[in-house]
Amino acid sequence: MSQELDPSRLYKTLEVGAGTGISTNRLNELSNLIITALEKKKDFLKYAIKNGRIKETQAVIGDFNHIPFDNETFDLYTGIAILNQRKDKNIFYKEATRVLKKDGLLFIPWVKTKANSIEKEKSFFQQFAIDVIREGDWFLIGKK
Repeated sequence: MSQELDPSRLYKTLEVGAGTGISTNRLNELSNLIITALEKKKDFLKYAIKNGRIKETQAVIGDFNHIPFDNETFDLYTGIAILNQRKDKNIFYKEATRVLKKDGLLFIPWVKTKANSIEKEKSFFQQFAIDVIREGDWFLIGKK
């Protein structure tokens, strides 16, 4: 992902399904990301804050199916553990593209299962006007 990011620019970033903050902690290592960690389970966020994985100012309780932010708020949208949590991909992508700014980046980590195929995921990118700009063995990156 770092290849797609301009190191001289700050990216307002939404990490959905932040959980106990393991990936947020890693994302915090990138100095040009201003991260908001969205998680629907309050106990997970409390744990992440207590263990220094998420700053209290980053933590937001909420669900990625109903993101509590205005349209075109974020430059980057990601979530490490979200693929298997999405019940309705249409709602997921509708909300992701709603909160992404024009030219915003969508980073989807990949977990290969029978239910998840890269071709299915690409079809959702296409349906929601997201251009695939990079594909790897374990991720897709798109641009709105």
